[in-house]
Amino acid sequence: MSIDIKKIVKKALFSLIYYSGLLHLYLVLMFKKRKHFPAVIINYHRFVKSTDGVIDNEPTVTHCIDDFKKEMCFIKRYFDLVSLDKIVETLKTGRKFKKPTVAVTIDDGYKDNFELLFPILKEFDIPVTIFLTTSLIGTNKGIWVDRLAEIILNTKQEVFNANGLFKEQKFTLTSLKQKRYAYRSILGKLKDLNISDRDRYLTQIEEQLGMQHNEKRVMLNWSEIRIMQQNNIHFGAHTCTHPILTNMPLEDAKKEIFESKRIIEEKLGLAVKHFAYPNGRPKDFNEELRQFCKEVGFESISTCDFGNNERTDDVWALRRIGSYVPISVFAVYFVRSFLYR
Repeated sequence: MSIDIKKIVKKALFSLIYYSGLLHLYLVLMFKKRKHFPAVIINYHRFVKSTDGVIDNEPTVTHCIDDFKKEMCFIKRYFDLVSLDKIVETLKTGRKFKKPTVAVTIDDGYKDNFELLFPILKEFDIPVTIFLTTSLIGTNKGIWVDRLAEIILNTKQEVFNANGLFKEQKFTLTSLKQKRYAYRSILGKLKDLNISDRDRYLTQIEEQLGMQHNEKRVMLNWSEIRIMQQNNIHFGAHTCTHPILTNMPLEDAKKEIFESKRIIEEKLGLAVKHFAYPNGRPKDFNEELRQFCKEVGFESISTCDFGNNERTDDVWALRRIGSYVPISVFAVYFVRSFLYR
């Protein structure tokens, strides 16, 4: 069976489970049977009205705001939706969650978090933690992955020869589908390079495909952040420039962590308790940096390692799940995340 057919079959099965009421029945029985539950943290990044024309359309990275509404309605119907603060506090004390508990986090700090997401958060009274990439706040600069996306999406070149990265592999760039494939392939390679080599390759790609200048601000500014802060939105640190921390010297990585915390505390006048490291894979962080986070006053560290949280030491490597579409697929995967670490 091909991958595409498998996806169609799985999507149809999940739709049957969701719309037939089987999932509802399972949740009712699960709640009656179990006395304790783990906590699940969902992670998002950017929000759009439509993913048409978006180069990175993976739902955890770029999410339709209408889908987010449906997901929050589903969660609020069955689950205890709380702040990241509450989950961390409960885990630290060793107490058990009496209800299946959920928190929502957002990485990076894009402007659409204010324009599209914030009205929904207020309407549904959702406590969210947004992890900020502080050096980009208020600027028209995006994260380095956005630079790559802009170059590939807007290039007029029809072919790209990825010298040095793919042993002369050529990427055709005549359609959005082809550009998405090239972007994901190149991004995967760049993530594992040290920072200087990554930036050097980005410059080479820019020179070959054409430099793209983004004149519009894509990240939040501090005025927007303060308005959100006054409305039950919390903020954590996500480094200054969004590097993969294990791809740079240790002292530089520590500076990225410390300065992001310091800047947010200076701007908002509140202690920053939570940190999420960029990219979120286990290999993107290490024990030295974990100890440093404890020393400078963080109370939790969030990863992108899939799973739930139920142990005291989870606060220093909080698991988070991504998102899925449509709502039937989201709901089934979301419920499954309560069952498996």
